[in-house]
Amino acid sequence: VYECKVEETAPKHAQKCVFKQSGERGVGENIWVIGARGENLKQMATSASQSWFSELKKAGVPSENRLTTELWNRPRKAIGYYTQVGMLPICFRGNMIRSMIYTVGEPCQTDCDCQCGGCRCGRNEELCVKPALIATIVATTCYLDK
Repeated sequence: VYECKVEETAPKHAQKCVFKQSGERGVGENIWVIGARGENLKQMATSASQSWFSELKKAGVPSENRLTTELWNRPRKAIGYYTQVGMLPICFRGNMIRSMIYTVGEPCQTDCDCQCGGCRCGRNEELCVKPALIATIVATTCYLDK
């Protein structure tokens, strides 16, 4: 289920064009940069998600798919980047110990595909969205310096 409310601070952070987490309390963030221009938002979200999930494979995910203190406290790996023009999608998600890291499922095509009470299918993003929340993908063009 896509939690739109937790991304309220994403536009402000994305406009700063800083390739680091915002420091927003109680919110974990995945940040990904793409150098291509003109890529559609659906493809950009797919590419970012694939990149994030590949990190999970490298770092290891417990078989029960739960965030543990050991996983949370693992040593950080360095991320290198260089000056370029790119897109900065940001996906905010709360990092709660013993909570599910993500919900596994197929992209939705209709509201009936969503298994959460009252959720609707955000057809552009193919994600289930909770009622009364607005789904957006945050993207901005940035110049990233070393």
